[in-house]
Amino acid sequence: FVWQPLAAAAVLQVDDWDGEISDWARRESPVFGSAESAESASDDLRGASQQAWLLSMLFVPSDEELQPWARDKIQGYVVQWSATYLASELTSLGKSGFGRQRPDNSDERSLPSGHASAAFAYSTLARRNVDAMILPEAARVGLDIGLVGLSAGSAWARVEAGKHYPSDVLVGAALGAFVARFIDDAFLDVRGGARLTAFVDAATGAWSVGVGWTF
Repeated sequence: FVWQPLAAAAVLQVDDWDGEISDWARRESPVFGSAESAESASDDLRGASQQAWLLSMLFVPSDEELQPWARDKIQGYVVQWSATYLASELTSLGKSGFGRQRPDNSDERSLPSGHASAAFAYSTLARRNVDAMILPEAARVGLDIGLVGLSAGSAWARVEAGKHYPSDVLVGAALGAFVARFIDDAFLDVRGGARLTAFVDAATGAWSVGVGWTF
C-alpha cells in the first residue's frame, strides 16, 4: 500500500498513460455513471472509511475496568487522529509544492489527492484495529477487503469526477497509508517502541498526556 502505488504512479507517466486513463474515465464514467455522481460518491466513500475507522476503535480489546478502558480508548483515538491530521497536512504541503493542474482545470492542487490520502489513512488505521481483534480469519479477511474497497472506491471516484489523474490518487493513497502505519506502529504497537500515555486523576479531574519509550 506504499511502494506499489508509488511504482504504479511512476509507470503511468510512460507515454502519458496517466492522461489517457483520466480522459477515458471522465468520458466513460464506467463505475459511477457521471462526473457529478462520482464526485458525490468520493465524499460518501471517504466518509464511510472514516466512520469505519472510528467504529473499529470501539472494538479493539481493552481493559474491562471503566477508567483503564476509557484511558485506552482516549490514547488510541489521540494517536490515530494525529496520524490522520499529519497525513492531511502533508497532503496539503504536497499540493502547494507540486502545483499540478487538475484534469478539469479547476485549480492547481491535483497532486496528491486529499480524498485518497484521507481514505487510505482511515482504512489503514481501521485494518490495524481489526488486526488487534479476536476474529475468525474469514471475518478478518472480509473486513480487510471491505475497508480497502471503500478507500479505493473514493480514490477512483476522484478520477471519474475529473478532479485527479490516476497517479494523483496513487500517490495520495501511498502517503495516507504510510503515515497511518508509521504513527500507529510508533505509538501503539505492542511489540515495543514509543507509546502515548494519558492519565486522569479521578479525585481532582486533572489529566496529563506523555510519551514513553520501552526497550
